[in-house]
Amino acid sequence: MRVPRNVLKNISRVLLTAALSFFALSAAADNNTSTITGIYMTHDDSAKVEIYADGELCQGKALWNSRYGDVANRNILILRNLAYSPNSDSWIGKLYDPFDEREYNVAVKPLGNGELQVTPSLGSVSRKLIWHKILPTANN
Repeated sequence: MRVPRNVLKNISRVLLTAALSFFALSAAADNNTSTITGIYMTHDDSAKVEIYADGELCQGKALWNSRYGDVANRNILILRNLAYSPNSDSWIGKLYDPFDEREYNVAVKPLGNGELQVTPSLGSVSRKLIWHKILPTANN
């Protein structure tokens, strides 16, 4: 039994499109972590946070804060399990506030000029904050 030539062409196109889409998505996922990694000063200059890649996720560790000074050795994760969401072009995860010991949902969106829009939310209440990149990490 012979398969018509036009059916074979269509199957080839579908397979090629699927393969190219897979590779494009894989490359985008690999590059996304570099869009937010670095050392940032928070919106009110009260803390420095290092955002680093952790596999496909990103984490944010406190390095310094205005209340205690150098806290890098305490391993306080401020941003936890940030996963890239292509629908919102942002990183979705958790933000931990060590001062009130609460955890919030957070969306982190790179603004492209060394700034991050950090939007913590609790229920229907949210607030947009701008963090400024002060240094790249060793990996970018």
